[in-house]
Amino acid sequence: MSLNFTNVCNKPYVFAGNNYKNNLKAVSFSGQELITPKVQEKMTAIESEIQKANKIAVFTHINPDEDAIGSSAALKNLIISKYPDKKIDVFIVGRTPHGAKCIDDVSSFECLNKKSDFEAIKARNYDLAISVDCANRDLMKDGSKIFDSAKKKIKIDHHPDDDNINNYADINLVCEDASAASQAVLLLADHMNVPLNKELATNVYMAIIGDTQGFRYMKKPDGVFEDCSRLTKTGIDSRKIYCNTMDYMPKEALKFYGQVLNNIKFSKDGKIAYLIDDSLAERNAKTGKYTNTSKTLKKDGLEKADVKGILDNVLSIIMPNIAGVKIAVKINEQEDRIKGCMDTGASLRGNGVNVDEFAEKHGGGGHEFASAFIGSKEKADDIVKSLSEYLKAKEQQN
Repeated sequence: MSLNFTNVCNKPYVFAGNNYKNNLKAVSFSGQELITPKVQEKMTAIESEIQKANKIAVFTHINPDEDAIGSSAALKNLIISKYPDKKIDVFIVGRTPHGAKCIDDVSSFECLNKKSDFEAIKARNYDLAISVDCANRDLMKDGSKIFDSAKKKIKIDHHPDDDNINNYADINLVCEDASAASQAVLLLADHMNVPLNKELATNVYMAIIGDTQGFRYMKKPDGVFEDCSRLTKTGIDSRKIYCNTMDYMPKEALKFYGQVLNNIKFSKDGKIAYLIDDSLAERNAKTGKYTNTSKTLKKDGLEKADVKGILDNVLSIIMPNIAGVKIAVKINEQEDRIKGCMDTGASLRGNGVNVDEFAEKHGGGGHEFASAFIGSKEKADDIVKSLSEYLKAKEQQN
């Protein structure tokens, strides 16, 4: 069921839910659609649960990106702004991206790992657990152990879920036409009449910049820019946030950046640009440094978050914009020697071509022009071949 709402009196619009055709008729005023009754009901229910809870835990997906961090920080900020006496803990699994370091509160987030005492954390007896930017419960990894222990659970997300198969919480708010989960959090702040402070604006702005890759991948551009216009009016340093999120690169990463560019390959017709990463970095517990035995990309001495940032930058900004390229793909190819098969994942970017359908056929998903999948048994070359066939079929349809 797709739920759709727009703005009135300078309030932002975000588009929510699944399959709008089946939804209740939206309330209208001056020719504009307001929040639908169904969304109003969910937002009111979420506010009620937040109001009743004394101890709240916030979660997001493993290896959080800027939207995951920004949405988590924004949610914590809006709750504390209205209910300063509530205890709110934010949990993450994995490294924090560099862009998120402009978030003042990120240092208070608890990082979960194998050494974490999960029983002690569950003993805090959280009244409410809220996940943000986490389409599937399994993406929380170890965080799900704590999430499941809470008395009430809420999901706030923007990833499409047409069949509602990922409704893993008591209340599931999916704003699938939003370009970032942080836009849904901003909507909640408005619904709860929380003033838009500078810190909250920074959190949401950084999240939007990261998830749209600098406004390159947006579902509803007018809604994104209207939200960002509101955010910048609070006095945030929009240039600094943008540069930290999109342009930062440590000096020691330059050599790796060159390797990545030199390893971009193309399909025979030049319409598929692909990059194969045949090994993921592992962290040395003693030195804190990441090393691997990749045959193509040497990441020795680099922080994992910096590696991810460079790969995301090349995949999302450079590869799709190479002349003649229609689809860009980064393929993580690993051989599972215990199972005796391939364990391959891929991140896809479309230059005007829907790549979400291809990802869904491989058990993944995401957005129209930015999707991913994991757990494929195909080799990298087979995925490139399948993508070429998929693109030809798409071109024939048009």
